[in-house]
Amino acid sequence: MRHTFTTCALVASAVLACTVSGATLVSASEKARIKSRFTTIELTSCEAIKTGTESSPVGLGAWSCKGLSGYPVYVADAGLRQFISFGVNGRTRRAATQTLQAFSSVFTAQHSRATIEWRFRRTDGRDVPYATIMRFYTSSGSKTARGDASEGTTVGAGGKGDVLVVTKVTPTDACHLALIDARANPDAILLARSAADELTADFNCRTDPPRVVGATGRSPM
Repeated sequence: MRHTFTTCALVASAVLACTVSGATLVSASEKARIKSRFTTIELTSCEAIKTGTESSPVGLGAWSCKGLSGYPVYVADAGLRQFISFGVNGRTRRAATQTLQAFSSVFTAQHSRATIEWRFRRTDGRDVPYATIMRFYTSSGSKTARGDASEGTTVGAGGKGDVLVVTKVTPTDACHLALIDARANPDAILLARSAADELTADFNCRTDPPRVVGATGRSPM
């Protein structure tokens, strides 16, 4: 199954303007409650788990890594692409079947550690995440190399690139919300945070496709 996309752009007010309805403007008081926290994953520090289910095509392995409290990180390596999901039983959530069409990894040949930015609200003394942002390093490749059960697409030029993947996170699900070509957008991280803050509330993990936000064409996606 391939993704279909809604394209969004950042307007002067730093609010996402999408070609379809669905963006929820965040009030000043709400923005004051929104915070970021950063965690890292390194597979040597993660717990290896079973692999090779139909819903999560895994070739080289799968791991459960530490995230925010109550939200472990599921990492699966299918050889040419990686799948990242969040929450208890993360491998059963939609994000565990979603990846980029391009060859992709959150790690590089030089670095075996990846960073996760968690967008969360402080509620009743607890950090409650609603989205994550991760950088995927991509390269162009065969459209048929991915597993049949995964979702993916190719957007942009060939060669190598960097794509920020925004994932919606709830206590019961996780799914890709937005994709940003980090090489085509100098303000890519701001676009990613705006997408996380303003699109999450109305985004349906069961039915909605992820949205391509900002300019494209510099990174395989």
